[in-house]
Amino acid sequence: MSAEVIYSDVKFTCSAENQEPRSTVSCSHKQDDSGEWDCFFCSRWVWCPPMPHASLSAAGPRGEDRAAHPEAQVKKPGCGPVVWVPMCLCALLVGVAVGLGVLYSKQQKEKDLEKHQHVNKSSATDVQDCKACPSGWNFHAGKCYYFSSDKMAWNASARSCITMGGHLVMIDSEEEQKFLLGEMSTKMTGDDDKFWIGLSDAEEEGRWLWMDKTPLNKSVTFWLTTERYKEPDNWTEENENGEDCARMGERSTVNIRIWYDASCEKPLKRVCEALAATPSRGL
Repeated sequence: MSAEVIYSDVKFTCSAENQEPRSTVSCSHKQDDSGEWDCFFCSRWVWCPPMPHASLSAAGPRGEDRAAHPEAQVKKPGCGPVVWVPMCLCALLVGVAVGLGVLYSKQQKEKDLEKHQHVNKSSATDVQDCKACPSGWNFHAGKCYYFSSDKMAWNASARSCITMGGHLVMIDSEEEQKFLLGEMSTKMTGDDDKFWIGLSDAEEEGRWLWMDKTPLNKSVTFWLTTERYKEPDNWTEENENGEDCARMGERSTVNIRIWYDASCEKPLKRVCEALAATPSRGL
């Protein structure tokens, strides 16, 4: 007994015992009356193999005129949207991948350059600090500065700095004053936790001299002056000998005029100063 299976315009005749599915089916072509070739695409899976007597017909479903049912006509082979869409998607994906690769490469180069510059800057600073100043000293503008954590009287502080190869700091510019204040503000634990500097009028009251006996330049002074306080005031209530040594320091760096006179016997921290060593060309 035979059964017929109709798929589009191709009719296959199968035997009852041969109803096993097949994986592929060939297409059949036929030249119509106008001389054009029609290609009828076959399903990948069918229930019977195509028989030699499979016929092509100009009729549509149920024998009706195919012209009356354009939806039943099978499209002729060609490069339609179904072919172009995957190709365009592939091209777009390739373009995106290339663009991302270029962007990543540029960003990586910028990161490498930034890292290289940072390493060079750090290395230069390390070499400068290491070779220009002793360990524990801070380099600034050709000089080395030591900020102590222990406290001594003014004379003992002066001797300590000399032993370390320097002297109590002598300030000769506003820029240096600001640098010292910035460093002190991070090392002070209280408002009275100030530092000795190398300025004193112990030899003659009111005649302030630096450690090297240079008179204080009145155009470069930073004594505290407010409506309530005016330094130096040679206050004698704490020590009957008065206040003959200069100290400085403020946890807030808003006001740079924060020199005070104080009793030279008062134990305070100190700032030592020394010229920075000049590294030789061979180092």
